[in-house]
Amino acid sequence: MADDLLSMNIEELAPLIRQHKVSPVELTTAVIDRAEALGPTLGSIISLLKDQALSQAKAREADIMRGGYRGPLDGVPVSLKDNIATAGIRTTIGSMAYDQNVPDEDAHVVTQLRNAGAIIFSKDNLHELAGGITTDNPFYGKARNPWNLDCNPGGSSGGTGANVSGRVSFAGLGTDLGGSVRGPAALCGVYGLKASHGRVSTRGLLGSALVSDNVGPLARSPRDTAYMLQAVAGYDMLDPNSVPVPVPDYTARMGRPLTGLRAGIPTNFYFDDVTDEVEANFWAATENLQHAGLETKRIELPSLQYAEILRAVGGAESVVTLETVLREQRENITEAARIRYLAGQFVLARDYVKASRVQHIVREEFLRAFQEVDFILAPSRNVPPTPPGTTVNVGGKEYDPTKPGLVIGHNFFPCNSTGLPSLAAPSGFTKYNLPTGILLIGRPFEEGLLFQVAQAHDETRPGRNNVPQVLAQTASPK
Repeated sequence: MADDLLSMNIEELAPLIRQHKVSPVELTTAVIDRAEALGPTLGSIISLLKDQALSQAKAREADIMRGGYRGPLDGVPVSLKDNIATAGIRTTIGSMAYDQNVPDEDAHVVTQLRNAGAIIFSKDNLHELAGGITTDNPFYGKARNPWNLDCNPGGSSGGTGANVSGRVSFAGLGTDLGGSVRGPAALCGVYGLKASHGRVSTRGLLGSALVSDNVGPLARSPRDTAYMLQAVAGYDMLDPNSVPVPVPDYTARMGRPLTGLRAGIPTNFYFDDVTDEVEANFWAATENLQHAGLETKRIELPSLQYAEILRAVGGAESVVTLETVLREQRENITEAARIRYLAGQFVLARDYVKASRVQHIVREEFLRAFQEVDFILAPSRNVPPTPPGTTVNVGGKEYDPTKPGLVIGHNFFPCNSTGLPSLAAPSGFTKYNLPTGILLIGRPFEEGLLFQVAQAHDETRPGRNNVPQVLAQTASPK
């Protein structure tokens, strides 16, 4: 019974919880059992909140039985990347420098999840100081990909991606400064969203960039991802970056036909260094969407040739945020992390201003494209999970993706600079049965349209019923 419950999506569980057919306590117990059994294998959890989660579950179950059902997340266990503050619960940012850090206050998104009735059961592993693409954490262990334990789940929200993909968590919140939600989503075969800038409060996000960072959901289906965004979206008057834009019903467009919608497919940038299998699965997904009524148009975004300078903005912001800990706790931060972050102190003011100008030009170019198309469709992570000792094919040449030469995941960061919403969705599998993905980029605050397209895509995508290898290996005998 536990395995059956854990294999369900939130959209399947929610009516059962509302009708008192599934107990939040029973569900949370099953999740904790799975986390204790599989979490060490996946290296996905830093802190398992067993007692707190069961206490929350009992409280929600009692309230639901009295008629106090709050919505689709009520009584559902979810997880948090461990750089999102939780009151009275250790929040490490994946660093020994913060190993004993216990915030006094919940992050705004945590308060919203609790208000929606969600059960928070774990704080998840992440790349050190939330900066990196592997979640090979030197202090809390290497996170592993549920589809192949020899592969990493991406970063920096890799623990959350692994938990959602490995059916440990039904959904989770990560953070995304340059693809740290969407990258793990692509590598783990789940959905991951970076919403419009200002849509989700970042108050209580620790060690983050001051302006460019985002909190975003990872989930197993488009509708579950929409449920998570619905819970955490909204204006936070205490967050200077928050925007007072009304929050729509993000599920309202799901199920509508795609007829009349037009997708722009870039002719440049987004296909740079994309492996043959990622590209093949992209075009297969595009063809399926066309059969569902979508029109496509090739577009060009020429200013993206200067996109690399946009990274200077995030680098400068991050070094300012972490300046004190980098100076005072040098011994508790690895050399690799120090090098990564201290590089930001060499960004000159004039370079920052130039990058900001490019940022404005790139954003304007995207917005002009949206006068001709409804959204942009592209490959997500340009390189899939790759087992050690194997290569990937890019344009007829073989590359070892573990060595310098390919800019891994470079399709993500433009949306952090432009503030546009961006949804990563699974597209298919490689010859090693490892996930690939597509990327949907929308107009500001039009996440609902992205969910509409993702729902249509999800209904026909290849391998939607595939089971991660780690679950196939540990499946209970029938």
